[in-house]
Amino acid sequence: MNNKIGLHFSPNFSSSNCSVCPLAKFRRLFFPNSNHLSDLPFDLLHCDIWGPYAHPTYEGKRFFLTLVDDCSRFTWLFLLKHKFEASIYVKQFFTMVQTQFFVSIKCLRSDNAKELALTQFLASIGTLHQFSYVERPEQNSVVERKHQHLLNVARALYFQSKVHISFWGNCVTIVVLLINRTPSPLLKHSSPFNILFKKEPNYHALRSFGCFSFASTLPSSRNKFSPRAVPAVFVGYPQGYKGYKLYSLDTKKFFVSRDVVFHESIFPFQTISEPQVILDSLLDLVIPIPLTNTLPNPDQNTSQSP
Repeated sequence: MNNKIGLHFSPNFSSSNCSVCPLAKFRRLFFPNSNHLSDLPFDLLHCDIWGPYAHPTYEGKRFFLTLVDDCSRFTWLFLLKHKFEASIYVKQFFTMVQTQFFVSIKCLRSDNAKELALTQFLASIGTLHQFSYVERPEQNSVVERKHQHLLNVARALYFQSKVHISFWGNCVTIVVLLINRTPSPLLKHSSPFNILFKKEPNYHALRSFGCFSFASTLPSSRNKFSPRAVPAVFVGYPQGYKGYKLYSLDTKKFFVSRDVVFHESIFPFQTISEPQVILDSLLDLVIPIPLTNTLPNPDQNTSQSP
């Protein structure tokens, strides 16, 4: 039949020899889904920069740097104003690992971002640098999937608490702390914290993001008839302090306190009503005036601290 229509094929013809087929039908090669874990912490560190986000935090941060240990999947996150700050934080992180864990990071894996081009620094300390291929984020999949996980949970906190969008940095920071303490099937139902530090995490200090609280005022600022507490919103755990990071509903400022009573069923940003609002100094932010006759008595609960 082929001869009747003028088509002639060699008996040795194979489509693999055709130079036209790849030009017309070639697809990028498949990436196997590998959940390989390194043998020891800091054998391999995954690194990536997320951002910029259209809405900066109240501190002007638009990016964050994410570092993930391949063995434990423990995650570190650093908020950035500018992408060039990433190299500074990476170098500081290498020093921290050497000081706190007494090991050297053997290999760093990142994409081709120029902010992470640390060839000279890594060569000086004997660390290998692996790059993902251009436009192939699958080769840096551990940290890419971690970003997806972080943002999924951060959005849940944001929607549930109804805080202003400038608090997104607090959301992702708290999410990192929670994920590091959450058991994972990949880790045989251990948590990243347990794998890295060889002990169980402490869940006692965990509180609901965005909940209402009363924080003790400083004795040095009181007189006989001054308030003994200020109304605030819980927004995180400040690094280096055994306390809580709070947002004052009176002064519209952030502060740290150890002496706090939480009301985790009340979320001030959810209860805004038109007749009872005040404008916040943050752009487009509206904070409700707390109503003392509708809030629980703080003396009914006991203060708890980290």
